[in-house]
Amino acid sequence: MATQDNNIRIKSIKVSGLFGLYDHQVTLKNDRVTVIHGPNGVGKTVLLKLTNSFLRGRYNEIVRVPFQTFEILFDDESIASIGIEQEPGAPKKIRINFETPAHKSDSVELESELLNTQKIAQQIAESSPYLSQVGPEEWIDRRSDEVLSADDLVERANDFTPKEVKKWAAREPKGLREMRARINVHLIEAQRLIRLSSQPSEWRYRPGAERTTTATVQEYSRDLKRRVETALANYAKQSQKLDQSFPQRLLQGALGPLSVEQLKVEMQDVEATRDRLKRIGVLDRGDPNQDTYPLEVSQLESLQQSQLSVMSVYARDTKEKLSVLEALSDRIEILLTVLNRKFTNKIVTISRESGLAIFGRDEKPIPVTALSSGEQHELVLLYDLLFKVKPNTLVLIDEPELSLHISWQKAFMDDLLEIIRIAHFDVLVATHSPYIVGDRSDLLVVLSPDVAE
Repeated sequence: MATQDNNIRIKSIKVSGLFGLYDHQVTLKNDRVTVIHGPNGVGKTVLLKLTNSFLRGRYNEIVRVPFQTFEILFDDESIASIGIEQEPGAPKKIRINFETPAHKSDSVELESELLNTQKIAQQIAESSPYLSQVGPEEWIDRRSDEVLSADDLVERANDFTPKEVKKWAAREPKGLREMRARINVHLIEAQRLIRLSSQPSEWRYRPGAERTTTATVQEYSRDLKRRVETALANYAKQSQKLDQSFPQRLLQGALGPLSVEQLKVEMQDVEATRDRLKRIGVLDRGDPNQDTYPLEVSQLESLQQSQLSVMSVYARDTKEKLSVLEALSDRIEILLTVLNRKFTNKIVTISRESGLAIFGRDEKPIPVTALSSGEQHELVLLYDLLFKVKPNTLVLIDEPELSLHISWQKAFMDDLLEIIRIAHFDVLVATHSPYIVGDRSDLLVVLSPDVAE
């Protein structure tokens, strides 16, 4: 698994003494997807959560799990590990170790009560003018209206109080801390259809008030609306910038005119891109900064040299304008293609008003919350992978098969590999279903139920 830029990737994950019973090792596959499979109770979900917690420095979550050692091997041959020991009647002792290929080792040892993030978060909040407590283990950052758990607060303490960061950072090896800064990890848990609302409400400013929950499909629909709005705003800015400088660049002629054949190709590409963006709903014919009349390519045959120069600048400018929408449109197209292929008697489209719009065979709108649980699981998982994951992230997916028909489970791997092709991340999947891996048994790692001696 090759490293890209400054990012580091994981080669293997190992745990011993899990639940006092199991030893597991998972070596990640070179095709960027690894599927772990095994019977209930052998620790598939726990392995994902341990990996997520360790890579995010959430040691208080780790010490709640009964195991002896947990180890991650990176693709530069560095090794990060954590071991837990406990004598009868004594607190747990945790040893965190980081070793480099040059055999430089750095470790710290501490007792479990020092990992009380609730207490540390309280100290951080008390020393920050931006934080207010809104629940037993939740604080709101008034600068952004973002709600943070105790773990979030400690993990991002540098945003609030450097003094507390120094106290916390001293509790793990420096090399590991630097390594974690190069790692992105994203956990998609089995419970993914309901989440705490991110919408402004009274509870944000009233200590003790309960947070409201929302259907994830609703939250993601609103998120898509915001993304489309942002992309179109950037498109408008780019259009304005290029239009204002058009005369000057035309007179300068820095790039020179295209040949008639080159111009034909460019204009055909422009028209195809514009049609695609309209088809998937990112652009519509009523938008400003769009040409409403398609160009007849045959008309380019008779252009004079001065006209050819103008059209060359126009073609290049239009292509550059539309490129602003490319990353978003690629993802939207995959989302719509997969959903419309799978959803029965429904059409999924993009809406400027709501983000996602769904219609039945009678063309009447269907609320996203009226989708079946299987349809919601499919939508949420696809959206998460397409829009919520940064490049070069390790994505941990727990039970992608939930509520999905067998035919959808069989299609999961092909859909996932298509998304990875444009989004560039690694995936570790935990599943009970043999249909998820399909004919890609080369991606499978089986967790044995055999008890370690």
